Amino acid sequence: MASAAPVLIPSNNTRFQYERNFTDLSASVSTSNYIGLYTLTTYDAAECAAKCDETVFCNAFNIYIERDPSLNPSKNDSTAPTVWGYYCPNPASITNYKCVLWGSEVDESVATNYGDWREDFEVVITGSNGYNLI
Repeated sequence: MASAAPVLIPSNNTRFQYERNFTDLSASVSTSNYIGLYTLTTYDAAECAAKCDETVFCNAFNIYIERDPSLNPSKNDSTAPTVWGYYCPNPASITNYKCVLWGSEVDESVATNYGDWREDFEVVITGSNGYNLI
C-alpha cells in the first residue's frame, strides 16, 4: 500500500501539492510541531492530504499502518479490567491506518517511532510514508 501510494497529491489550494518524501518505513514520525492524529478506515494518502488541507498550519503528514491491541493488555492489574478478567497480556491485534498532521516538514530522519511493547503485546508500525506541502 505504501509503495502504491501516489508520489504527488494535489492540495485543495491549486497552487500547492504534497510530495512524498519517504516511503514504506517501519517507523512513524516523532518530532516537534505535532498538530493532530486521525484514524482512517483505509490506507488513503489523498484522504490524509485532505485532512491536512482542512487544518490551519498543516505543512506535512505521515500516513502509516499500525498493529494495535484489540484490548488493553493487562497482567493482573486491578485497574485495567478486560473482557476476560484482569489477565490478558497479549490480546488479539487490530490494524489501524494512522494519519498524523505536522506543522513542519517531515523526512526520514524524524521517523523514529518504531512502536512499543504493552505488556506482552508488540505495537508494530509499517508502511510509513511522509509527505510535505510544496
